Amino acid sequence: MITTRNFRDILHIGRHKRPYNFSLHFYVPWQSRPLIKRRNRIAVTECIRPPTGDIETPLNEDEILEAVALFKKRAFGLL
Repeated sequence: MITTRNFRDILHIGRHKRPYNFSLHFYVPWQSRPLIKRRNRIAVTECIRPPTGDIETPLNEDEILEAVALFKKRAFGLL
């Protein structure tokens, strides 16, 4: 999975029930079967600001190509 920087763990965090959303001591347990293993979540540089969708930092296409090469090396079936 290719995602923007600082959002690498969004799937992991989003799959938990959170009874104490605003607790400073909130613990997110490790998932035994994550949708995508953390090592297969590659972060790339880009920043889009809501709500207008203005591009603050453009997508670094070289990082995309590096991620695709890494996925090919790891022999993923779908790209």
